Amino acid sequence: MISGRERMVLIGAVAAAAVIGLIVERSLVSERQRIARVVRDMAAAAGKADVSALFSHVSENFSDQDISREGLRILAEAVFDHYGPIRVSVRRTGIRIVGAMAVVELDLWASDSSGSVYGSSSWTLEMVRESDGAWRVTGAVPMRIGGAEVGSWGVFHEVTGF
Repeated sequence: MISGRERMVLIGAVAAAAVIGLIVERSLVSERQRIARVVRDMAAAAGKADVSALFSHVSENFSDQDISREGLRILAEAVFDHYGPIRVSVRRTGIRIVGAMAVVELDLWASDSSGSVYGSSSWTLEMVRESDGAWRVTGAVPMRIGGAEVGSWGVFHEVTGF
């Protein structure tokens, strides 16, 4: 038989666990929302061909085996010089968060400002929550461009010419 005091302790423990679970769930949803916002902001920057706005979401510590942060900036400038502003629609976003790191899988659809379609692509982004609290891209891998499997910046160059 449970005494009144034991019952109160048990109810208190269950209530505390529920509150802790709610706090953890809200913080995870909040971090997912922050990351999704970064993705939307990057898409908006592409829509304006605004390299500076785009790169405000790319970490100074961006690192990839095939391309440096500066190389990525030069690539973005070349693409915008060639195509102009690119309207990017995010079709699917998968976000996995572990502590201050996240992996974001994206399916994108790109078109010009008049609506002429360039095509679809899939990307994997690695992100980190930096000391200022902002989520920034630390790595990016093009996985598919149109129907072509890519998986690296070298193959991206072969497929796109950029």
